[in-house]
Amino acid sequence: MLQEQQSVDPATTENIESGSVFENVGNRQQKDENPIKCNDGSLSKTLPDIDFELAASLHLVFSPCEVALCEGYVAALSKGQIHVFHLGCQRSEVKANGVERLTFDFPSHTKSDPDISLTLNPVLSRTFISGVGGKQTDNLHSLHLQPFYVEENDHRRLVALSCFFSQSREGFLYDLLDGGRLLTRYTYADNAKQAALCPHLLFVITSCTLECYTIRGIAMAIRRVDPAVDGINTACPDPGLEVCSLRIQNFIGPQAICASSRNVLLLTRADTAETISFTVGHTSPSRVARIDNRATIQSWNMYALELAPPLRLYHELIEYMSQYKCVSPESSMHLLSEGHLLLRVALWRDNRPLSSSSDSRSDDADLSAAFRDSCAHFGDLYCRHGVEDWYLALPYYKMAGLHIADILTRNESSLQGDELTSLLLRKGLLHCLYHFTLQESSTDGLQQDMADFILSLFENSQPSALVALTACPAMVQASPDKVCRLLESLWDDSKVDKADADAGKGLDALSCGLKIPGFFFNDHLRDRGESGDSRRSSKGTKALLNLTLTCWKLKDMTLAGEEEIFLNLDQEQIIQGILEEPRLLSCHTNLGHYLAIHFPKLLVRCLVELHEKGSINCDVAKDILQGIIGVADVLRDELLVAFWESLARICTSHATISLITSLLANMYLSHLQKPASFPSLHTAQDLVGSCKEVFGIIPKWLGIVLAKGNSMSDGDPKHAEDLEKLLCLLCGPNARTQRTILAEDSKVEGKLVVQVAVLAASGDLQECRHLLAQHCPSALIPFSQHHFPHSTQVSFWTEMLVELCRMLQGDVPEGPRKEALLKALQGTLDVLSQRLDPLTLLQILPDEGRAAYFLPYLLSSCQNHYQA
Repeated sequence: MLQEQQSVDPATTENIESGSVFENVGNRQQKDENPIKCNDGSLSKTLPDIDFELAASLHLVFSPCEVALCEGYVAALSKGQIHVFHLGCQRSEVKANGVERLTFDFPSHTKSDPDISLTLNPVLSRTFISGVGGKQTDNLHSLHLQPFYVEENDHRRLVALSCFFSQSREGFLYDLLDGGRLLTRYTYADNAKQAALCPHLLFVITSCTLECYTIRGIAMAIRRVDPAVDGINTACPDPGLEVCSLRIQNFIGPQAICASSRNVLLLTRADTAETISFTVGHTSPSRVARIDNRATIQSWNMYALELAPPLRLYHELIEYMSQYKCVSPESSMHLLSEGHLLLRVALWRDNRPLSSSSDSRSDDADLSAAFRDSCAHFGDLYCRHGVEDWYLALPYYKMAGLHIADILTRNESSLQGDELTSLLLRKGLLHCLYHFTLQESSTDGLQQDMADFILSLFENSQPSALVALTACPAMVQASPDKVCRLLESLWDDSKVDKADADAGKGLDALSCGLKIPGFFFNDHLRDRGESGDSRRSSKGTKALLNLTLTCWKLKDMTLAGEEEIFLNLDQEQIIQGILEEPRLLSCHTNLGHYLAIHFPKLLVRCLVELHEKGSINCDVAKDILQGIIGVADVLRDELLVAFWESLARICTSHATISLITSLLANMYLSHLQKPASFPSLHTAQDLVGSCKEVFGIIPKWLGIVLAKGNSMSDGDPKHAEDLEKLLCLLCGPNARTQRTILAEDSKVEGKLVVQVAVLAASGDLQECRHLLAQHCPSALIPFSQHHFPHSTQVSFWTEMLVELCRMLQGDVPEGPRKEALLKALQGTLDVLSQRLDPLTLLQILPDEGRAAYFLPYLLSSCQNHYQA
């Protein structure tokens, strides 16, 4: 057992951390690790003695009366001081008597080979002076450390650590992970004797009452788990709210208290005075003396109190909130915040923070419903007049899972009658309607009456927002006449210029505005913490306005009227408008149809620039092209190929280039198996010259195979162009993994040129040589010289010599094929005579055949060998 030089006061010893005990001995604190061993003691045969090993000793300049330890944070409390340190150490394992141990040593100790280097980093240090004019000092007491954890990859991570301590009339709650930030300062109704802390409530006992307050450690935990909180998707009340007292209950003589998340144990003492009479001396009546004395009898009581469920507390706070909603909006917001935080603590299950999109467990269904209800109440409050943080209405409505119709219903009273004229002051409501409209995922969009109603709201409050609203897919069901009237009213140059002039004021005060002049709710600036003017130029806004107006005019027009409408649009205006609002191509199909028929290169250019901006990816571009109605499938395929080819010219991402290579290879092969299609927008020569990362030059040997003729092109220029592109692609630097084409190519007649190109690109040169020897011997020598140009590479040539000799020894009929095999044999012998010595060449020559045929090559080898 650990031997102490001083007696330890049991009140100053705390077992905070599993497996560790932190003790206070005078002005020295020591941390003991447990367990080392457990043996039956000699004093007790029923209870084992637990032996602790000294791990560290902390020498302080003051004498603490309370200490606490949690996750390496050490807190020490004296009568007038609080000090919190973060214990940093580097451990090393040693073995003593076959038992692994962890030893500690302080930098102040002088050892030649210390096992550990220990450091103390100050986190919080406060001194309280309350004794004024000779009065007694107000001592500190009730030290608590309250952690919050989250599980990440089977590892528990500390996301919040609160430190609480108290004076007689005040309590203090600090966040230790934020540099010792003061979160809450509590003021009690009477002098406090003791305080106890649980994850969501603070309990304080005075001379005759039990007081209950809320705490906000959960708010700090949520902010550390989700750094983007209070952005456009999530929000949480600020941890620095004013103090909220939930209950004050009378008790007689509270003495001590301890609390958990579900129960509170309260110890009370009631003092009663009674008169006691007794006799002394003999029992004789003459000798009886009666003595009366008043004595105090102490009555002790233990109360086990069950805490009210957080859900019930929330509903009580909501009832109080409804009473203050009209009288004091600030008080109603405060009460709602307290109830919301109580729900968040209750939903912090399995060390995982609440996610509004996660599936709630059956037993948490009521809590989840209450959580969504609280978020909806928050959205309503932030949508009212004159709220400073109006932009928080959006994330709270999102967490509540509401839709545009629900938002309009909840704010119906403010959208009727005379209050419509003051709608501009309801920035939160306009902010929500704008973002929910732009982010509407339904393919059919909003119903016409709802879409027209929203447009009417912005017509009266923020006309400059109509451009972006009418360009989004949610408004496709709106009345074309109404939309055209609204946009034409904005086309007046004076109004557009005025909108640009007003862009820096009004709803742009917090730099979270729309991406159009006059109404800024930028989705990304606030989350990234950026600032600055994100306004579009007047030229860009006019281009979007003109293009959007054109799209709506095309809705009720015939194809014959399209050309007349588009004559008023410049190509640069079309590009600028599409870059500002890419969804015009998907929600206004007439625009995509017109560009695909009359300006296919312009459409491809827009898609490429959108991809480079990060607005779309390859899959979205494919969906846009496939969604264009009124055009042939072959035209869609050709536009898609042109998009991939254009993207390959400018793309630098290796992953994207590999994807494009695979997509193009399969598309080219697919075109070769179909009837002649739409003419290509790019030629093979253009691609080889401008995109060397994907396309390569067709080598001489492959050109011989191609020139020999195959049935894949069928004499069609388009098929010939696709075949040439496919070969250039297979000769490029990124075609090593195109073996999948070989399996699909097996379905194609006349496949030799593609098949040998695939084999060569994948590195299977032996199989490629066999196919060439069988079907195109004239390409053997250029093929071998292309892949094995060095003099030391002779094994492939040797194998080819053996294969050619074997083929010629067979029954090969006279004709062009036999002549090509003989020329290939001669070429092989020429190369080998230059690279091999005569003896080696002689050993590989066939045993059969005319010696006179091979003699010139042996003589050439001798000459080359002896000259070298």
